[in-house]
Amino acid sequence: MTLRIGIDFDNTIVDYRPVFLPAARALGLVGASFAADDKTELRDRLRALPDGEARWQQLQAHVYAVAIDAAPAYAGVERFIREARRRGAQVAIVSHKTRFAAAAPAGPDMREAALRWLAAQRLLEDGAIAAADVFFEGTRAEKLARVRSLELTHFIDDLADVLADPAFPARTRAVHFRESWEAVFDDVFG
Repeated sequence: MTLRIGIDFDNTIVDYRPVFLPAARALGLVGASFAADDKTELRDRLRALPDGEARWQQLQAHVYAVAIDAAPAYAGVERFIREARRRGAQVAIVSHKTRFAAAAPAGPDMREAALRWLAAQRLLEDGAIAAADVFFEGTRAEKLARVRSLELTHFIDDLADVLADPAFPARTRAVHFRESWEAVFDDVFG
């Protein structure tokens, strides 16, 4: 059986953890002394401020379209993709990523930024993922429909609620990414 592996993009391939707080400071959304241990704490603390939801959305729009260039790939993702391809697997990216953020409807283009990032990380080349196998969908329902239409054997996502969605295809093995590509490697190839 040929493996057909789908991988989510944001927070599964791209590790935004190191860029959220510096981006919030650079945008003046928080002061230089503002500290947060992780993205969730930063989000919760921003939302507690006056106009906090708007600040959070502005930060997300900036991170996913501009600061993405400073974000690294998760350790081990390139090794996983190249090993999957070496084993003859088909590999696709399927992401719920709109072209423009709700907080920045005129741009920048988040899909173009993602493709630029993939190219810079050397994940769009021989032995990795073909550009034709990168799918950005406008809604979660469209993302799950794409997973189903590609007849994936495995789908890897950081969001457990995507994998548990009733529309998630029953024939696709759900693999929950928890910030460790070694664990995913063992789960898929082990």
